[in-house]
Amino acid sequence: MMRRIAGKPDDRGGDPSMVIWEKGEGGTINPIFTCQPAGAQYASIGIKDCIGIVHGGQGCVMFVRLLISQHLKESFEIASSSVHEDGAVFGALDRVEQAVDVLLMRYPHVKVVPIITTCSTEVIGDDVDGVARKLNEGLLQEKYAGREVHLIPVHTPSFVGSMVSGYDVAVRDFVKHFATRGEPNGKLNLITGWANPGDIKALKHLLAEMEIEATVLFEIETFDSPLMPDGNSVSHGSTTIADLQVTANALGAIALNRYEGDQAAKYLEFARKLPSRYAVTDRRRPHTDHLRRAVADVRATPHRRRATAVGRTDLTESRA
Repeated sequence: MMRRIAGKPDDRGGDPSMVIWEKGEGGTINPIFTCQPAGAQYASIGIKDCIGIVHGGQGCVMFVRLLISQHLKESFEIASSSVHEDGAVFGALDRVEQAVDVLLMRYPHVKVVPIITTCSTEVIGDDVDGVARKLNEGLLQEKYAGREVHLIPVHTPSFVGSMVSGYDVAVRDFVKHFATRGEPNGKLNLITGWANPGDIKALKHLLAEMEIEATVLFEIETFDSPLMPDGNSVSHGSTTIADLQVTANALGAIALNRYEGDQAAKYLEFARKLPSRYAVTDRRRPHTDHLRRAVADVRATPHRRRATAVGRTDLTESRA
């Protein structure tokens, strides 16, 4: 809201007829609300040794990378299949094959490669799942034999949902790909949702105070770091493949936002036989109390595996 102030001469003899408008505090600043691939990219940067390939135009990467980098003040790595006009007409699966090959050659440490679709490649009907199988049976066996590489198709058409649902889909696909049944590990799965690095630190501190061991999806504390002496200006997530593999062996799962972790919890419920319960957060009550109650509820029945989702509204980010 703007308020008019009557004109008056200044110390330098300015025009007394000049009108000055004082800016008030009544304006509303809208948060960014973009498409599904943005959420999938944000989820992927939390995994160690992971660089995602966004199957679409370069803008689908550049805008999101700029958005996240400006917010976190940290740089990260993401790749693009760089689909052009000919690919949009005749199909662009060859761009995926080239992108995977170049990425693995340039980054020998990469083990996880999510193939994130966009609106254009979903509309033209590119079979990303099929090309992933083709690469697993061909390129990875012939050129990268003996190297651990996981190609994970993540379908995030931009004309469906938002960055919130894109994050949810990506978490589900990561858990679905890696979760492996084994011996119970006594840990909790904490699905943070779209959170900031400082939120992750605070959540892990709370769990440590409660003497709770947890697998955090996803650990992005390194994105809140100073410029390191070695000159490395690129941050990486800390959630490992091993962390994702043991998610099926936890006591339960706590999702801090039902719209950013619900599908992963449901997968653990139906595929891994984990009963689920949802405790919707009430804004009038401290969020920390809901987390404490959810943790206590899961740990109170160690012989019954539970997946508990503590949710809020669509746009509310996960913060304790």
